[in-house]
Amino acid sequence: MKTNISKINIQLLIAFATLLKVRHVTNAARELNLSQSALSNILKQLRYLFQDQLFVRGQASCMLPTPRALELAADVNTAVQHFQLLFQKQNTFAPKTAIKTFTLGLSDYTELVMLPVLIQYLEKNAPGITLNVRHVNFLTDCKMFENDCVDLTVGSYNAIPKELIARPVYIDRSVCIGWNKNPLLQKPLSGEEFAKAKHLIILYYADRSLLYSEKFIESLGIKRQVVATVPHTLPAIFSLPHTQYISIVYERAAKKLTKQLPLKMQPVIFKQCTRCEIEMVWHPKNRNDPAHTWLRDLIIQLAKKY
Repeated sequence: MKTNISKINIQLLIAFATLLKVRHVTNAARELNLSQSALSNILKQLRYLFQDQLFVRGQASCMLPTPRALELAADVNTAVQHFQLLFQKQNTFAPKTAIKTFTLGLSDYTELVMLPVLIQYLEKNAPGITLNVRHVNFLTDCKMFENDCVDLTVGSYNAIPKELIARPVYIDRSVCIGWNKNPLLQKPLSGEEFAKAKHLIILYYADRSLLYSEKFIESLGIKRQVVATVPHTLPAIFSLPHTQYISIVYERAAKKLTKQLPLKMQPVIFKQCTRCEIEMVWHPKNRNDPAHTWLRDLIIQLAKKY
């Protein structure tokens, strides 16, 4: 007879293992915190499932296992032990010994400011952790999270789908940057000078009207001179030396690159919304995963060093 295991309660196997050990209905019922009638009903079910008496009454109410029960004893005890271990097993993560790959969705800006510190930390403290980085500038839906294309994204987002979880990482701000010999940057820019300058625009979105610099220039009634619009931070910044162009970038990226390139930066002339919140975003399915929690906390911890 083929048994439908979906109808088998784990309590049946626990009772079987207890009877094998105690071999007395009253004592087994007491150990299982069941009534004798309840245990008798369980034994009835076991006999039906295994098509055998399993236990027969002996002297002094002793329950004697049949050959079939003894044949099953080792497997029943092993099954019960596996169930016990399953629920006793702690859901933990040990980064020093773990072997795991995380897929991060980053823009080239967050790659520049975050990856160096993160990789240096992992090399020393979690050598079995590897990173798979995907280029992600904006979030339109949950598909990349639901399909496990990314575990976590970090960036500045115009919109975040409501189904996802977001957590602030740090605050950055916009600065104006250009060649350190650009005449415009030798003194603080006026609003009109900024508006009339030649701009190399870093644009992550299709709609340029979302940029605060665009709104500021429009408010002055000046037509913006745009020499190029690029979707990535690094190529734009590397294009500025030996030109008269200026660009608006985030300060943490600008600080890193002004140490390596002949660039100069100064605060932006428009004051509204120059602060930018960098957030990490993930799917609720990973909310309580120890490895994922460790990574999120690590990013927050390291954010002070970006």
